[in-house]
This record gives sequence, structure tokens and C-alpha cells, in this order.
Amino acid sequence: MIGGLGIAVDRPSSSIYNDPAQIAEQREKIRAQVRALKDLPGLIVWGLGNESEWPRARQVNEAYWQELNELAKIVKAEDPGHPVMNVIAGNSVWKIKAMMKFAPEIDIIGINSYGGAAASAARLAEAGWEKPYILTEFGPRGHWEVPKTEWAAPVEPGSKAKAAGYLRGYHGVMDGTRNCLGTVAFVWACKQEITGTWYGMFLETGEKTPAVDTMSLAYSGKYPANRSPEIEGVECAADREKVAPGTEFTAKATVSDPEKDRLAYEWKVIRESGVRWAEGAHEPIPPTMTGCFPKGSDTAEVTVKAPEKPGAYRLFLFVRDGKGGGATQNIPFLVE
Repeated sequence: MIGGLGIAVDRPSSSIYNDPAQIAEQREKIRAQVRALKDLPGLIVWGLGNESEWPRARQVNEAYWQELNELAKIVKAEDPGHPVMNVIAGNSVWKIKAMMKFAPEIDIIGINSYGGAAASAARLAEAGWEKPYILTEFGPRGHWEVPKTEWAAPVEPGSKAKAAGYLRGYHGVMDGTRNCLGTVAFVWACKQEITGTWYGMFLETGEKTPAVDTMSLAYSGKYPANRSPEIEGVECAADREKVAPGTEFTAKATVSDPEKDRLAYEWKVIRESGVRWAEGAHEPIPPTMTGCFPKGSDTAEVTVKAPEKPGAYRLFLFVRDGKGGGATQNIPFLVE
């Protein structure tokens, strides 16, 4: 369990690190935050910046990292009883080396990594990092790490592939390493980011996905008593293809369930959100289209009618076992 308090640190894309007045203002703001919160009983570690080096740390390398070191000194002066962690985006060796060289006051490095999470221990070792670290975000391959369609829609892995990604990331840092303090799977909720299913480990209706099952295995050594169903694949001629408005096509799912529970199927056609880099901020939920399933949408094989309005869409499949488990997969297609 990580009892961490996060402190916002301005990113080097702003002008702050070239302006003594802004630097002083940020220092005093952080000093005041630490003084106000340092005696909270649940505090274990200070999180001094989350991906605060992104995206332009290379351009102002020394200025940013050296100031991060000064901020860590301030935190420690106000509260010497708790370590200070800084979280970086990804596990690039150059970032780790920059922290070691310019910000030695940082006690713990946090790594936010998705498709490359399993390589984090090796990257830290390559850089020469010997202090503790935490895998502060990990999960499925990110939307920036997957193939894209001709219209730039990232191809989302299905929930079965995502579950394997969680397990791979976890074991990549926990097996055979002595300085990893723990991991934080992203995200134990339902979240609209690129799609409504990409990063959430639960469906919008509350069912756990296979990612929860694999993390239960990782953390406790055993699966839950009842595991989620698994979508082995979806066959559809419109997968990553262009179709004419109103065109009908079929989609067929192959699904399994470890306990052979009776499964319920739900298909939806949802407009592509178009949002690509909201950096974790709230994203609007795109509309679900109506009239797309002339023969019903509650079986493993369905007939789909493409929307009349041109644009990018996704065909979603949701499978539920009626016992708290679910799975999902989607395919992008373009109407033109």
C-alpha cells in the first residue's frame, strides 16, 4: 500500500525555469504544502512531480533537473521523516541518468510505463540506478504504442491481451529485483481515455475484466474464485476497413469462460472520440449510435448496419458472465 501525497511541479515546457521569480514562487508554494500536510498519519512518501519532466526535459535538462533537486531539499528540510519520489514518463535511460546526475536528493524514482513496463528493471540497471523504485503506472500497451488505422485510430488490444500485459509488466519488475518497492496497476476503475475501455480494469457497469484476475494472481498467488470471461477474437470484414454508409456486415466473436458460466453479449457502435492527448484529463464520452443492429445485439454473431453519417467508429463487444466478470474488445472502422 502506498500512502503518497503528490506535489505538482511545473513542467519545463513553461518559462518558469528561466525566471527566478517564478522559481521562488514555486519553492514557497511547495514549502507551504509540505508544512500543511507533513503530519498526516497516512503519509509514507512525497511524490514530487508526476511526469513533470515531460515533454521537453531534453531542451532544458540541467535547469529542470537541478531545480527538482532544490525542491527535494526543501521537502526534506520541512519533513526529514519521509522520502521524496519523482515519477517519470517511461523508463528512458537518459532520464534516469539525468536524475542521478542533477537531482541526487530524490530518494525513489517512480516509473510510469505501459508496453515497456517489463523492461524497467533492466533500464534502471543499465543507467546505474541503485536506489528504490516503484512502478507507479503500468497496464496494457498505451494508445501511442499500438498500430493505427489509415485514419489514425489506434487499435485497442482486447481485454485478454491487456491482462497478459499487466502480468508481464508486474513480473518484469518484481521477479529477481531487490529494490522495487511495489507496483500500481492503472486503473482500478472505468475511465474514458481514447475509448471507454482502454485503461479501465472494470466495465462501466461494474464488472471486473481479466486484468483484475491476473493482478489477483500476481498479488496473492491465486485467481479469484470466479474468473472473467475471455474474448479469444472477433471476426469482422469491416475490421480496420472503410465501408459505405448503411452497409451491412457481420461480426462473430469467439469467447470462453473458465467456469463455463452462461454469457450475455452486448454489441455497440460508438463514434470515435478523436481525443488523443488529454494527458489524463476528463474526456467527453462519444455517442453510441442507434439502429445499427437490425437483427439484435445480444448474441455471439450479429449483423451490423454502418451508420449513415460518415466518420470514424468502433464496434464494441461486451461479454458478461452474470457473476461480476466481464470482457471487451472493439474494432475500428470508417464510414465514407
